[in-house]
Amino acid sequence: MGITRFATRSRPVRATLGLALCLGAVLACPGCVDYQGTVPCESDSDCGRAQVCDLTQGICRPMSCIQACQDRECGPDGCGGSCGACAAGETCSQGGQCLGACSPDCSARECGPDGCGGSCGTCPAGEACTPVGVCGGDYPCCETRECGPDPCMGVSCGACLPGETCTPAGMCEGEAPCCGNRECGPDPCAGVSCGECMAGMPCTPSGICMGDAPCCENRECGPDPCLGLSCGTCGMDEWCDANGRCQGVCTPDCTGRQCGDDGCGGSCGTCAYDEWCNDLGICVWECQPDCTGKECGPDGCGGSCGTCAPMQVCDATARCVLPGNQQAGEPCDFDTVNVGAGECMTGLVCLGVLPDPTIGACTTDGDCVSFLDPLWNPDCVGGYCGASFCSPECENGACDPGFQPQYISGLCMCIPYWQDPDPGLPGDPCAWDQVNSEAGNCEASLLCLGIPPDPLETPCPAGDGDCLAFYAAAWNPDCVDGGCGVSFCSESCTNGGCITGFEPIDISGDCYCVPLP
Repeated sequence: MGITRFATRSRPVRATLGLALCLGAVLACPGCVDYQGTVPCESDSDCGRAQVCDLTQGICRPMSCIQACQDRECGPDGCGGSCGACAAGETCSQGGQCLGACSPDCSARECGPDGCGGSCGTCPAGEACTPVGVCGGDYPCCETRECGPDPCMGVSCGACLPGETCTPAGMCEGEAPCCGNRECGPDPCAGVSCGECMAGMPCTPSGICMGDAPCCENRECGPDPCLGLSCGTCGMDEWCDANGRCQGVCTPDCTGRQCGDDGCGGSCGTCAYDEWCNDLGICVWECQPDCTGKECGPDGCGGSCGTCAPMQVCDATARCVLPGNQQAGEPCDFDTVNVGAGECMTGLVCLGVLPDPTIGACTTDGDCVSFLDPLWNPDCVGGYCGASFCSPECENGACDPGFQPQYISGLCMCIPYWQDPDPGLPGDPCAWDQVNSEAGNCEASLLCLGIPPDPLETPCPAGDGDCLAFYAAAWNPDCVDGGCGVSFCSESCTNGGCITGFEPIDISGDCYCVPLP
């Protein structure tokens, strides 16, 4: 039985769950700001997320408003503020200019301006003031128009954002500002400024005003990812890894490598001018870019598979997504599961289990802990159990406490891990899907490896004893539904070697120790 059939499992469940990556779903983000929209409103509650009601126009506008005080010395600035006030005895014209003493004129007018900056009255709800100062219906001819004059009443159907122009059909065209959450630097769409930072607070590439070295959190050495400053230096006998953490004395490993990283921040060598170093550390003549299933990120040959749209980031699976706020282990929007939980933070991937009748029926979320790990944030959807959580990628095949590595679509991801009160040691049986289901979990530093049962290739009509004809007893064979499977706790290799009684094998590029037959 080929050793390459081994797969991994992080925690037992009572059914085959089939974790899957949520790729691309976040591109259709409910609640995002529509900068091209013309939603009518009477108050802020009528508008969507990050929008306010422009009472002067009666439509929703983004919060990131740009003041329109050019050539104006008084009156509203279009963002709820003022362009200035006139001196005593002067009035502010509709054009925003201070005028001298004025005699109001409201003869034959029941609404609108009095000619001196004042008002002749307001119209009842549902009516609008026509240019001749008479209350009429509410913009009856604007229909789909979002700017320019109302063809029937002559009033305005709205105004375009800076950078846009109003077409004869009453539609705003051009590049509108898309500052969004940016508070400084250039607007990625319209080229205008999103604001200036206070003295001593530089503007990061993401358009956020920050103090000194804001991105050094959890980093103790190397460059600050945001500002380019230093996060510190390591001791003489230490080295700084890619995550900005000081590590102890490192032994470079260039076994089988001609070039690339030696595992300690150094190099295994350089290639000739007409060669390139592939992921295996081998110098080759010609590079074949590989962007299969990628929207962004490196193509493996020094190029790029694409760039993301403004406000999006390239996640660990090379997909363009909107950055979220959910941290590792917290629930996230996964299809119909945990809807409204939000998106994962940059660098994390939303993993989940879709509702499935084969997992178990439910009436409340609490029913699902009988079928799914409670740390997976179970959710009862339509009478069946699902789950979702934000997962970081493994670092050198290892995870932080509370998480355990598992391979998902070829990637080593860190899965929330329920700590068994009596965890398995290297070589002990462990619950791997339905194989050795009552055995429990491995220690947090170990990985549960297993081979699924196959009634055709490894039949066991008489029970577990039949499985010894196919697998060694050290692999803890188990007869499940007429087929033999195996499972055991395994630790990572140390410098390519294992403790006595175990031998190293390669699983998806990582080395693990397997009990000797």
